[in-house]
Amino acid sequence: MVRVVSRSFRAFTVMLWSFLLNYWMLISLDVDGALDIPAAGPWFIGFMVGSIAGGYIWSGPGAGRERTQTRPRRPDADGKFSGGWRLALINAACALVLFGIGTAQLVRLSPTAPAVAVLVVAVIAGWALFRFPLPLQIRNGLLCLGLPVVWVALAFVGGATDQMAIPHASAYGALAGILLGGRYWCGPQFGAPRPPFNGQGRRRRRRKRRPKQQQQT
Repeated sequence: MVRVVSRSFRAFTVMLWSFLLNYWMLISLDVDGALDIPAAGPWFIGFMVGSIAGGYIWSGPGAGRERTQTRPRRPDADGKFSGGWRLALINAACALVLFGIGTAQLVRLSPTAPAVAVLVVAVIAGWALFRFPLPLQIRNGLLCLGLPVVWVALAFVGGATDQMAIPHASAYGALAGILLGGRYWCGPQFGAPRPPFNGQGRRRRRRKRRPKQQQQT
């Protein structure tokens, strides 16, 4: 997360959400009792330790210094961010990991056709949300309100049908779809983020205050 995924701001944000989702999934699915594996606590502590280890330099003349990117990303002349194979590879790998976790849950806990359909629909929904240029206000509203409401509704459905993996798998699928739909995967803009997240946005110019002329006496 800190050394590799942080090079892509969107992938880092999505994987940070997945960290909380992983922790909640390990608690709610009772992995400790079902598989006799203490997973939730070690996962949380291990993630924290790995983040600290990846964020600092541990050898050489700069030992103890916080690690920074040698080449920070800067917008091009037109104010947009360019892509590249590294960003595409990071986002594709993260999407594959998220989709793999969701699929593994369905295979382990809910291997039914409706559960698989929920995962596929979640991927398509996340992809469409970032593939088509919706206004930021609508997109943020769907992310902050729509996805949690759908997750809670699927949690009730999963509890009623004894398929507890459905809500978690849908969340993993939506996150994977966000990474797939939010970037160009072919053409000259390969690896670049799609609008409206491909630039820094418009900044308000600050008006310079003119010094008051001193009154001559």
